[in-house]
Amino acid sequence: MRNILVLLAGLVAFTACGVNKRKKVEKQEIELIKSPELNKNWEYFSAKSSVEFDGMGQSLSGMISWRMKKDSIIWFSATAVLGLQVAKGVITKDSIWLLNILNREYYAMGIGDAKKILGADVELSHLQNALIGGALFNKPTNYTCDSSGCFGKFDDFTNTLKISNENTIAQSELLKVGNTSSLNFIYTNKLELSKYWVPQTIEIKGQSVQKKIHAILVYKTANDNIIPSFPFDIPNGYTKL
Repeated sequence: MRNILVLLAGLVAFTACGVNKRKKVEKQEIELIKSPELNKNWEYFSAKSSVEFDGMGQSLSGMISWRMKKDSIIWFSATAVLGLQVAKGVITKDSIWLLNILNREYYAMGIGDAKKILGADVELSHLQNALIGGALFNKPTNYTCDSSGCFGKFDDFTNTLKISNENTIAQSELLKVGNTSSLNFIYTNKLELSKYWVPQTIEIKGQSVQKKIHAILVYKTANDNIIPSFPFDIPNGYTKL
């Protein structure tokens, strides 16, 4: 199918996942664990990244430019290896708009429609937090931390975190009650911004009974400056799919 749709589907389609049992830890052990950095104080994020993706019958590589405002919007523009723009889109709390520039087509759907198509519960904040290397669930969700990591629950979803020696998130797993799939984000290295840091490399592994994905995203540049606009429109002559 269309490469950018495959990539985005791969990033969010595994958010409907199963729950693992956790070992009980004595209260005194929990109290000895230093509180790790889970929730980042951020408002804007922009970056350029390389991406390699394998899964759902497709392989692709290229560059993606990102613009994000917390809990509001993800804007992206994707280019092929030779620098040709192939796709552009925005994701908000309520809708997804995607341009297939090569084929002069566009896709518009509500989040509810996306859930049906992808077979997943799509949440804007989950994807944003994954892209900056934070805990997937925003406050007031509380995470319980012990010597094995941290654990948070939001509705039917759980987020299990492994903490690095630097007291930051090294791995984040998203699961859903009643399902056996898994989605993992593995974070390495750091890019320091003015107000917070992001992982330089994000490895994404997803697996279910019928699907398996693997992606590596590497930020080449990143900053947290105020973003004045997120320009997006449907050019004349594009066909809606």
